[in-house]
Amino acid sequence: MAFRKNSRPCAWAAAVLLASVPAIGQETASDEVFDLTVRVVDADPLTGTLEISLFNSAETFLEQPYLQTSGAVNEDGTHQALFGKVPPGEYAVVVVHDENGNGKLDTGFLGFGGESYAYSNDARPLFGRPSFDEAKFAVGADTRITISVE
Repeated sequence: MAFRKNSRPCAWAAAVLLASVPAIGQETASDEVFDLTVRVVDADPLTGTLEISLFNSAETFLEQPYLQTSGAVNEDGTHQALFGKVPPGEYAVVVVHDENGNGKLDTGFLGFGGESYAYSNDARPLFGRPSFDEAKFAVGADTRITISVE
């Protein structure tokens, strides 16, 4: 009889625990993920690779990409990259055209005239680099952006 007496609190605790777990196959809001497609245009010359970096915070912007990919420039000066399963949030993209394929951004005299690069939102400050806030965009559904590296 002692078993029955103590089983009620255990059954109640188990029911509460099971009620808080989503059903199999049921997604919760925090499980939502989306595809982010980045289309790069105006790459010239048609040599080298395009390095595409996705950042998810101001703290890591230009320091530690959340995701990164690269690919060859197509004959029409474009490239398309897909970042799959991206959680909702704010992101910024940086594209570097490594024209000579040496794995780094070459700069010209005083930092001007080297290989091309671009930021999401067409962020182009007069001096220096843009902030995360200037380059950020929201992902809350499947999203497509275009970045010109002219």
